[in-house]
Amino acid sequence: MHLKLENYMYSFEFPVDHSSWRATAHLFNERTGYRHSRQSDLILADAGWHCSFCFREIREFAFKMKAYSHADRVRRESFLDPARIQRVICSGDDLFDMLPEEYTFRDLFKKMGPIPSSASAVHLPSYLIKNADRFRFLLPAALARAAMSLPDELHLEILKYLPPYPQILIRASAVCREWRRILRDPGFLRLYRALHGEPSATALGFFHNAASGVRRRFVHISGADDPASLSLPSSYRRGWKFVDCRHGRVLLSDGGWCPRFLLWHPMTGEHHVIPAIDHFLPSDAGSNRRNNAGLLCLCDDHGEGPEMVCHASPFRVAVVFCVLGYKTACVFSSLTGQWSTFDTWYPLLESSGLRPEPCAVLGNTVYQQLHGNVVLGCDTDQQILTEFLRPKGSHARLLRVDHDVLGLAVVLGFTLQLWTGDDTNGTWVLRNNIDMVGVLPGLSTAPLPRTDSRFSLMPPVKIIGVVEDGDVLFLWTMLGIFMFSLKSKELKQVHEAATNMEIVYPYSASYLPLSWSRHFNGQQVTSQPAISANPWYLSDGGDRKRRRTTTTTRTRYSNGLD
Repeated sequence: MHLKLENYMYSFEFPVDHSSWRATAHLFNERTGYRHSRQSDLILADAGWHCSFCFREIREFAFKMKAYSHADRVRRESFLDPARIQRVICSGDDLFDMLPEEYTFRDLFKKMGPIPSSASAVHLPSYLIKNADRFRFLLPAALARAAMSLPDELHLEILKYLPPYPQILIRASAVCREWRRILRDPGFLRLYRALHGEPSATALGFFHNAASGVRRRFVHISGADDPASLSLPSSYRRGWKFVDCRHGRVLLSDGGWCPRFLLWHPMTGEHHVIPAIDHFLPSDAGSNRRNNAGLLCLCDDHGEGPEMVCHASPFRVAVVFCVLGYKTACVFSSLTGQWSTFDTWYPLLESSGLRPEPCAVLGNTVYQQLHGNVVLGCDTDQQILTEFLRPKGSHARLLRVDHDVLGLAVVLGFTLQLWTGDDTNGTWVLRNNIDMVGVLPGLSTAPLPRTDSRFSLMPPVKIIGVVEDGDVLFLWTMLGIFMFSLKSKELKQVHEAATNMEIVYPYSASYLPLSWSRHFNGQQVTSQPAISANPWYLSDGGDRKRRRTTTTTRTRYSNGLD
């Protein structure tokens, strides 16, 4: 049986015809053999593609031109000139300067001259499209790019006006090497930030602590089979719970009364165990201890500004405790490798215990919700705790608004309220009321959670996660879990309604390449092999004593445009 193939020349930019039939498929036996002529009247339509002289490099074209089956066509030495080969294949002309091989004058006249180019990617092999970076030389316009390169100044003028969205910059970086090189250049990044403001981060998905019903602890917003699915190191998959995600880092706790913390960067695989902090707590507190933690990135405190790599910059972990009717806090600093405790123990009102929701971070202050519509502010610089009231609502989440303003999102029935607050005087201003039924029409007709024993304690709409920039919420409903943009009011379902998934921890990754440095104990260390200034810092957590061994480490960095 013959195979009818789509016939191309030099790349998929130059479709020759649709009548290639010489390829055959055989039911093999002892008489099977190759013949260049017609062997059957059976032809399988649209069976594949044939691309002649489709090579990555000019030298491969010259090699085939001199090979056995084509050597007699090279009538002049100039035919093998690399500049001529490049010019001919970019224009769709014949490499041997010959007439088309056809059997009728009609077909001969029809194919004389350059092959008409096509920029269409319709009906091309799906494998080719999915692996465009690997096979870019086969795609339409790939050949012309090598011969017609614009000056960097023109590329820069084009790229600097791209909208500041991660997906657009990533797609632009895949167009050609020139664009990728410019998009990674520090000079371009400074210009781009000056024009569009500071880079934001894009939510890749969320982590959760659901013990059952969900196969993976990371849910990607594009599906469970996405290659960006992230997994904890095997030694930390049991006994550790997510407590915060910020600037590409993930903070986990072992959940004990004297908690230890694990700092993990999923993109690089780095993970560090922070020791227990029970040395300053009353020994008789026992099960009366309640705590919650927040992660702070100090990339703006060391003169680096936005170009500092957040996952490699100094950090703090702030932990707020409720112990025996009092509240206090302590802060771990990666610069000192030690915990510092607050000098004052503040009385704890009976109705203002810690809520389990993750905190919000503004600057170097952590804001934690308490029961009774109370917000606790923990200033990690001044090491003081403050309290102020928030608007009423049992289903509420603190968030960051406009980069440096404390906000609050409250769900009352099917209405989402957005508030902004001032922690200095405790005043709040209502900014917006959003009817979620209008955003998600099926919500009004969906069954109520109380009709399903698995969700009987859930409200119709609940905020279960907030992206660190505060512009995207994750909402739980009976119709599923949705990602909701507060700016565009766009809604996207990312998961079905699941049990025990009342809190999720959105994970975001910055999409602009940043500088390369690390800070440990106040020292800046490059990404070359270095001696760790904190010997315990790479401890696997098997013991709680400070290790005295020195460890050589090499840091891998991930770039969002690679």
